[in-house]
Amino acid sequence: MPEVPRNGGVPVFAQSAPQPGPDATAVDSFLAVNPDGSVTVFCGKVDLGQGLRIAIRQMAAEELGIGVDRIVLIEGDTDLTPGQGPTAGSSGVARGGVQIRQAAATAREALIGLAADRLGRPREELAIVRGEVRPKAGGSGTTLAELMRGRRFELKLDPKAPLADAATYTIVGQPLPRPDVPAKCTGAHVYVQELALPGMLHARVIRPPAIGARLLSVDGGSIADLPGARLVRIRDFLAVVAEDEWIALKAADALKATWTDEAALPDQSRLAALMREGPFTHDETLVSRGSPPASLPSGANRLSTTYFWPMQSHGSMGPSCAVADVRADHARIWTASQGTHRYRNTFAQFLRLPPEKVRLIYLDGSGCYGMNGHDDAAADAAILSQAVGRPVRVQWMRHDEHGWDPKGPPQLLDLAGVVGRDGRVLDWRTEMWLPEATKGLPNIPLLAPAAAALGQPLGIGTGLISQNGDPPYRSIASTLSCIGLRTRPCGLQTSARPARSPIHLLLRALPMSSPPPRGKIRSRSGWPSFPIRGGLRSCGGRLR
Repeated sequence: MPEVPRNGGVPVFAQSAPQPGPDATAVDSFLAVNPDGSVTVFCGKVDLGQGLRIAIRQMAAEELGIGVDRIVLIEGDTDLTPGQGPTAGSSGVARGGVQIRQAAATAREALIGLAADRLGRPREELAIVRGEVRPKAGGSGTTLAELMRGRRFELKLDPKAPLADAATYTIVGQPLPRPDVPAKCTGAHVYVQELALPGMLHARVIRPPAIGARLLSVDGGSIADLPGARLVRIRDFLAVVAEDEWIALKAADALKATWTDEAALPDQSRLAALMREGPFTHDETLVSRGSPPASLPSGANRLSTTYFWPMQSHGSMGPSCAVADVRADHARIWTASQGTHRYRNTFAQFLRLPPEKVRLIYLDGSGCYGMNGHDDAAADAAILSQAVGRPVRVQWMRHDEHGWDPKGPPQLLDLAGVVGRDGRVLDWRTEMWLPEATKGLPNIPLLAPAAAALGQPLGIGTGLISQNGDPPYRSIASTLSCIGLRTRPCGLQTSARPARSPIHLLLRALPMSSPPPRGKIRSRSGWPSFPIRGGLRSCGGRLR
């Protein structure tokens, strides 16, 4: 695939590249036709290992009539790519890819229009084939590069631009190799941990022994014998920098600091009870359907249970890392963040720079499920770079990652249900208590700005969320969704007389226009077949 031209690790493009802060409604924010006939696709979503780098190429290539080998993909750069939301919740293709597909379809229609004028043919007679607009009946055409000549499209995304017919797909749906895998296998792929800038310093951040602890004093003399080691303190933010990474590591271990004693975390042995006690910010009912039976019919069985999930580390195998180069009038931060656009304004706020002068550039880093410490490492590097006036690389250690990464929140789930003798669910109740630490905020508050007393959004408290509907229901917390809400149907169905398999509940509860093939279900689940009487229907319920 075409190489991405770079200057100091930053992609560089000609005048066809989008300007800082691309407009997510403009075709030019997503696509640029290059002089060599290749097409650059600018994607605000990033590939965290889910294969987005080939999937996005396939979607764009299918609409544009070119091969995936003619597409250059730029991802997660706040100056070059449009904001499409963070890469989370399986939204990479569903949101990011769909926008790019629509941009490509709009561009295709514009290119065919330009070719119709140049060739003197009705646009209905033309199609794009292998990067060239040609008559469908055969004959010479004109290339995309010749049509654009380095210009911009100057068009808005057209939601009515026709998409390629799925029946004619030749690229989408094909098992194409992922373009980043060979370099990752050979060790040639550049991760953010390996990025080096001229004049760069290495840093380690010294965290307090407990959340909320204040820094009372620092003994700078404790690292005086380490050549080049330099102490950086901004309020309660403490770090060391050095030309040599080993020196920075030794300085972080040797530095003597005195902190206040704090015990800000709740009693973990009573965490579930504390969540139920409050205080609460609000009580929310998501769904309430139907009415429970006034009295239980003969043979019906009521079951209830509680599931509790404590705070969890996301536990990345590799600790987080980031590199920053902050100058008086601009900043560049290289990060493996899942949400570079989301954090741009926050970085601008604590660096006291205009948002358009702050650029976050995505590079691959340690893998994550949920969030790891990449954004915090980026904030560490940015604050330190601004303080010392040089590029800074911050590499977290294992104790940093497991101790200070954004933790998965504790979750408390109450489930209750009533099942009749025939296995039909008569009542289904779900109640959940969970923190809302970042609801309504543009991002999760970061460690370094908080310690340095720099401005950023603050979080809020806890609350109860209730929901009820067609069981079995997926909850708003994926962990308990997998455990509690997939386990409880087993209890409900096996309590019926005669006992039924859990898949009986699934088929009776889920609204479907026609029954699925039971043979396939049996072969995949291993459960015995069973009769389905009266078709598939939804089961109501109620939640207080």
